[in-house]
Amino acid sequence: MIPKIISLYLPQFHEVKENSVWYGEGFTDWVSVKNARPLFEGHRQPRKPLDQNYYDLSRAETIRWQAHLAKEYGIDGFCFYHYWFDSQNRLLEKPAELLLQHKEIEISFCFSWANESWKRTWSNVEKGNVWCDVCDSDSRKQNRKDRGLLVGQRYGREEEWKKHIEYLIPFFLDERYLKADGKPVFCIYQPCDIYCMKAMLEVWDVRLKEAGLPGIWLIGASYGYLYSDNVDISYDHEPGTAFVKCREAQEYEKSPEGTEFFDYDTMWGHILDGIMPGRLSCAVTDFDASPRKGFKSTIVKGSTPERFENYFREFLERNLQAENELVLVNAWNEWGEGMYLEPCEEYGYGYLKAVKAAVESMTKDGREVGREKSTDSGKENKTRVLETKGRGLSRAAMQISVFNGWLSACRSGWRTVDFFHRYGYSTVAIYGMGLLGRQLYEELAESDLQVLYYIDRAEIPGADTVPRVMPEAEWPEADCIVITAVAEFETLYDMARQKSSGAIVNIRELFEDFF
Repeated sequence: MIPKIISLYLPQFHEVKENSVWYGEGFTDWVSVKNARPLFEGHRQPRKPLDQNYYDLSRAETIRWQAHLAKEYGIDGFCFYHYWFDSQNRLLEKPAELLLQHKEIEISFCFSWANESWKRTWSNVEKGNVWCDVCDSDSRKQNRKDRGLLVGQRYGREEEWKKHIEYLIPFFLDERYLKADGKPVFCIYQPCDIYCMKAMLEVWDVRLKEAGLPGIWLIGASYGYLYSDNVDISYDHEPGTAFVKCREAQEYEKSPEGTEFFDYDTMWGHILDGIMPGRLSCAVTDFDASPRKGFKSTIVKGSTPERFENYFREFLERNLQAENELVLVNAWNEWGEGMYLEPCEEYGYGYLKAVKAAVESMTKDGREVGREKSTDSGKENKTRVLETKGRGLSRAAMQISVFNGWLSACRSGWRTVDFFHRYGYSTVAIYGMGLLGRQLYEELAESDLQVLYYIDRAEIPGADTVPRVMPEAEWPEADCIVITAVAEFETLYDMARQKSSGAIVNIRELFEDFF
């Protein structure tokens, strides 16, 4: 059965008040696209939609047109990027909400939670998504009052998780929402960043079953060799993984200005070589991030609809042989990065025709096409749940990642003690006195907070001014237990919840608000 084809979908093409504040009144990603300029001879910029169709995604008519076009050319559904930063901050939700309201628009859909902070490229904030730096004027950059952080990704605790799943459930219950064995399919862009994943999923699972759903089916994006254990299946978010492999093999060029150039054929070679059973694959139309990043961008050379058709046919063939029943395409409308299937001025309907031709060529060979409607939770679903788990980050890598983020925040003015003051915690206990625990102890020892004790099997030199408590012993009450063993947080959270009525905090939460 030919895999079901789901295209990633960017909802950035409608006005929101936040973008107007950050980048000027009426900003959408079309501004970046229109303002793009050639950086070298033969550079295909600016890219223009066919018939100057700089559409507005706040209009249901636009989404209806897109859905009709997608189905006509063999795309089975859209995967909307979902920007949930916390219960008070979600952005670009209008297109998906319009689709939910208009049941007559016939297109399957799902979400990909883009769980990253938004920042400016010139910021000292190291962690977060880069967004449209070239749209900022020099005066705006020089007179900024923020740290470059536009909106921070925060995971919060149980109440926040409940609000998130309550928002998602009406979408999940829609008969058009993509499901696997009756479970709504939900992608996560950075699954390894969600330190509270296990506890969050437990809360979600209870509410989903109350709503009549059997659970959730998680797809985790990965880049190169970074995988998560907390998802049902992973996929390489291309072209990111292909770029990693090209860099390792020195299969790219870099200009003096900082632009990285990759070859289309070489990129696709890595994408095809990465297709395997039990792992989702992602096709790529093209890539050129210069509308957003100028000379500090990544550009792929050599894409044409004809080349894409040849590679996409092979892509489907290999996924069919691997018995993978779902594939992703990047992207439907990522115009600011040169990845789009939508009609353009240069090639017309070329990339859409390439998809249709690739699908039709396989059906002519007698293959069954998996295009039956399989998103109704009351019907048998044809998207097979694969018994595959990813690989998590190593303990050392996780600790180094947290430590670097912490130091970066502190260098930029963040004070660790501010977290405890914000939530009214005055007494603290520290679980684990390794690198992170000792650093935390040293900072708190000079503050107005009281470290009541630390929990560790080993006695820690230099921490003899506070008592040590064994993990299996009774824990005295403290306002807050900070768990510094980031790799074991989920297991230790369960134990700590039974030992203490105080707040249980992952050490990453201390500076989460900064990022």
